Amino acid sequence: IGRCYEMEGKFKKALHEYKNSNEMNPNLVWSTFHIGCVLAKMKKPEALDYLKSAYEKEKENVDILSHYADELVKSESKENIQLGIEILERAKEFYIGNVEILCSLAIGYEKMNRIDDAISLLEQANNYPAFFNNEFRLYQLAYYYEKNKNYTKAVEYFKNVLVINNESVRSLLHLGIIFKTAKEYKKAFKCFRSILEIEPNNTVANYGLGRIYQIMNDHDDEAIEHYLHCVKTDPKNIKSYVQLGITYLKNKDYKNAEKY
Repeated sequence: IGRCYEMEGKFKKALHEYKNSNEMNPNLVWSTFHIGCVLAKMKKPEALDYLKSAYEKEKENVDILSHYADELVKSESKENIQLGIEILERAKEFYIGNVEILCSLAIGYEKMNRIDDAISLLEQANNYPAFFNNEFRLYQLAYYYEKNKNYTKAVEYFKNVLVINNESVRSLLHLGIIFKTAKEYKKAFKCFRSILEIEPNNTVANYGLGRIYQIMNDHDDEAIEHYLHCVKTDPKNIKSYVQLGITYLKNKDYKNAEKY
């Protein structure tokens, strides 16, 4: 029953059933494990305690091992991250080709500033269908390439994400920023426009379009429109206030220039 609720995304009900099972039989490792999994999905810090308990009972179980180590490397504690890396490095040698282990280990490496090692692992994982058909994993690899300033590969993989999900706002956002930085304004414009069709109030896309319109001659009115949308959606968006002031000043609208 707990598994059914979990698969339906009804985490509170799943947690209730798993805890009932755990009370009836505290030695049933799968109840402990799934309590940890559900708590992790709910972003609860106590998830780690349950996953650790399950791992200590069955250290060779790949599902338990990978979930526990994944939670470790996603924590903010360097000690936990390093422990997760050590568990995953050992597991990688036994469970060759396990995409979940490779990807979790990559997260650990990236958080310890070993970005080249993280990319190498994800490229290994990319040889398996469980990776290259997975939107999140492709995004992870694209993001790491972008972080490593390999923009050509980053663009390639962000585009691969869009093949799977053409409404991936975060991929469109990263592509738009990369293109804008490279002064490929038409491509950036297309990305930001696509985002606003999905999320009209996206401040980053509105700001990006404002900057592109500002760079183009005789499009200050459109730029102002997008900057105003930004400050309406996010009143603390300082960059938009600055650009509004600059644009109004350029057009000799001193009253609004002073205001913003």
